[in-house]
Amino acid sequence: MPLEGTGEVTGVVGISCGLSAPFVAGQLSWAFQRQIPAAGVGFNDLSSSAVQEAFRDKRLTLVNPIVGPEAVTGSSRMKGGSATKMLLERAFMPSISWDTYKAAHASIYEGSAVASLARLAGFCGNALLTNVGDRGASIVYIGRGTVGVLGLIDASEQRPTFGAKVDDVRGCLLDWGGTKYAALSSSPSVEVVLPSLLPGSVVILKATTTNEEAERDLSMVKSFLPASGVLLWVVSIAEARPSFVEPSTVTHVEIPTSITSAPPSNQHSRAALIETAAKWVVNYLSTTAHVLKGCVYKNRMINVCITNQKLFRRAVGIVRDVAGVGEVDGWSALLAACFVSHEVRKYPRCGICK
Repeated sequence: MPLEGTGEVTGVVGISCGLSAPFVAGQLSWAFQRQIPAAGVGFNDLSSSAVQEAFRDKRLTLVNPIVGPEAVTGSSRMKGGSATKMLLERAFMPSISWDTYKAAHASIYEGSAVASLARLAGFCGNALLTNVGDRGASIVYIGRGTVGVLGLIDASEQRPTFGAKVDDVRGCLLDWGGTKYAALSSSPSVEVVLPSLLPGSVVILKATTTNEEAERDLSMVKSFLPASGVLLWVVSIAEARPSFVEPSTVTHVEIPTSITSAPPSNQHSRAALIETAAKWVVNYLSTTAHVLKGCVYKNRMINVCITNQKLFRRAVGIVRDVAGVGEVDGWSALLAACFVSHEVRKYPRCGICK
């Protein structure tokens, strides 16, 4: 955190859901060396072998509530990611209560939206199941503002988590032209993505604003869709309820009235809660779709892309636990797969494998 106007760093906050990210640990170590105050946020047990040593350092102020295991082992974008968001929001917006988060969570996983979301997740799974070549059907999230950004984030997580192709899950931001989202201006636009969708694709419009704006967005999205073969589904959150859409392709997520009817001073709290609900929706859809595709075995994401040291060690653990072999055999089998060779002795444990 640089001191305003000076560029001087006065504090470092490292956030890693599993306390296992080497990059975050490196920034904390940098702060320790310079005697800069440092804090950490994460949700793993400190006794876990995955935890980086920087998070065990006595110089660190660590916020470490244990929220329990993820539904899919290692996929901390879900429970850990949501917990991070809620902790930060509660720190800076005390007007939002834990009970309100619980009510929003119940509206998705226990309320009337459950059956509809499960049906939509089935369509998303079918889209991925038909996507077996270089390019096939896709899942596309569309939204405005930070709700749209959350769709982009969820889509970006699919390759490292499930080994997905770029076109499997996409995100489009409707209002990227504003200065607030200028950094995302290179993200795919609906004008480019939608006309090229193949049959079996699912387009999900997240409507979170007024009815009038939601209906304008819906009309625009329809204008770019192929003539047939693509399912358009609207997930409306809070008061947005587009009227000219088939009821069978709408999921409405209720938000507690204590937030939706809040006075102007609480509008940031209301927006934060809508974002969280939208995050839970897209996390649920993408995860369930990949479970249906067969990318998860006994709660383990077996299609994980090995792109760094942390994921290499995770992959060794998956091979070891699923195959019932020891650490050495797990290493050997994974190296043989990586180098397409059974002569693994000539490949030292270096680079990504260290």
